[in-house]
Amino acid sequence: MNHAIPPISELIPHEPPMILIDRILELSADCVHAETTLQPGALDDNGTGVSSAWSLEIVAQACAALIGQHYRDQGFREGRLIKSSRWTLSTLHLPTAQLLTIHATIEAASDMGIFLFNGELRAGDTCLAEGQLTILAR
Repeated sequence: MNHAIPPISELIPHEPPMILIDRILELSADCVHAETTLQPGALDDNGTGVSSAWSLEIVAQACAALIGQHYRDQGFREGRLIKSSRWTLSTLHLPTAQLLTIHATIEAASDMGIFLFNGELRAGDTCLAEGQLTILAR
């Protein structure tokens, strides 16, 4: 059952313009599905798109939102990216003015607040970036 999802600004330790997710579509105890549209001129866009390095931060923010929503009762209010593994990029630049979808699933979690996620960023059917992220919740 999907409970009301609070504003993203209440779930992650960022403020605009560094909140990179527009909407959370689904947020369960072990999965998050979100979307965003990067605006032309945003971040480091030089007319060819935003550096694909930003894909890691975009997916990490979705993971942190899941932790902020579903693990509050365990004392975890936010998550911070501490490691990425096997992060694969299929492009040098992320498109602007195009809907991007984010999907991440918890693969493992510890009582100490360390969460291992598998995540991906897509533009339609094209996977732009994917891999594992380790998030430390506090």
